[in-house]
Amino acid sequence: MGLDGGLITTRQDMTTKSTKKTRQEIEKEKNESNADSYWKMCALTGLLLQVPILISRSGSIFRKEDVLEAIVKKILPKRFKYLKHLKNSKEVDLRGANTLLEYVCPLSSKSPIPSSKESFVFLFSCGHLFCKDAFDLMCSDHVCPICGNKTDTSDIIELNCFQNHEWKK
Repeated sequence: MGLDGGLITTRQDMTTKSTKKTRQEIEKEKNESNADSYWKMCALTGLLLQVPILISRSGSIFRKEDVLEAIVKKILPKRFKYLKHLKNSKEVDLRGANTLLEYVCPLSSKSPIPSSKESFVFLFSCGHLFCKDAFDLMCSDHVCPICGNKTDTSDIIELNCFQNHEWKK
């Protein structure tokens, strides 16, 4: 019944059978769900991405119609006020694909898979998207291999689902 002095349990005894998740496990699950939504969902509305798709200079991915609707209705959240001027975002040329997950990099034949830690680069000057490793290997002079446009280093935006981006909250 307890309190008779017979047995004193230690903290270790109580925690070894515990089913609580550790902080690292919780963070890992959160990062995986963010990575999944990064390539599939609009950062503004949380809806599934559909063509046309915009990418901002900060690396956030949006549905163009949602951004235009928010600008017209003047309901842009504070963290996306920079989208008021469409020059801060650019439409992605997906080369025939309807979603980012269907897109295949013309240099490496890789696709942006949510569970992958693969990074992609977006050339803001022309709107083309490439696997980062393949682009760095083949295009050290920063010339777009599709259209031949010279790209400034400030116009190369890294898209990585594990970086801190402006997730819909």
